[in-house]
Amino acid sequence: MRPFVLTILLVSAVPSASVHGQVTRYVTDSVKLEARRGPGVKNRIVKMLPSGTALKVLGQRNGWSRIALKGEAEAWILTRYLMSEPAAKNQVAEAKAMREGVAGRVKSIREQLSTATDKAQSLELERSELSERAQALALELKQLQRTAASAVAVAQENVRLRVTSADSERGLQELRQEYLLLKQSRERDWFVAGAGVLLGGVVLGLIVPKLRFRRRRGWGEL
Repeated sequence: MRPFVLTILLVSAVPSASVHGQVTRYVTDSVKLEARRGPGVKNRIVKMLPSGTALKVLGQRNGWSRIALKGEAEAWILTRYLMSEPAAKNQVAEAKAMREGVAGRVKSIREQLSTATDKAQSLELERSELSERAQALALELKQLQRTAASAVAVAQENVRLRVTSADSERGLQELRQEYLLLKQSRERDWFVAGAGVLLGGVVLGLIVPKLRFRRRRGWGEL
């Protein structure tokens, strides 16, 4: 068996007593560990396990650990080359992957935040435009209401004027009728007066000669 002085310093102490049940252990850093058929260096090597390999420990005996392998019933490796934690390089790789994942998540969150901020600004601008539009519509509505009120007032005034005009027209017709009646009455009076004058003239024309004749005759008798 080859000595691994530097590697042994990094290995956690593991009790040599046999342990019942399965536990997870990891092959130590900077080494490829031989998995043998039995607990001893004289047993045949069945597989070389690279650093960081996770193993299921089925039991322990005399500094050796019995492990389960894929495709193998079991194998044995030296317990001192097992660690309770993953190999440092694997932890670094996991940490790096986690950091990259966190960095990616941070980038995604920043992008989402930027998108949300842009959307919020857009919504604020749209809200401002809608508010201005609402104010303009409210002003237009007031103007229309005033216009409608004026139109109603004008319509009412037109109705009143039409009624007044109709009343005036009826009054004018009545005045015209009275004027015609008066004119006809005056014409009739003038006609009667003229007839009377004419009749009086005729009567006088008949009476006056007789009076003259009688007056002359009376003078003749004297």
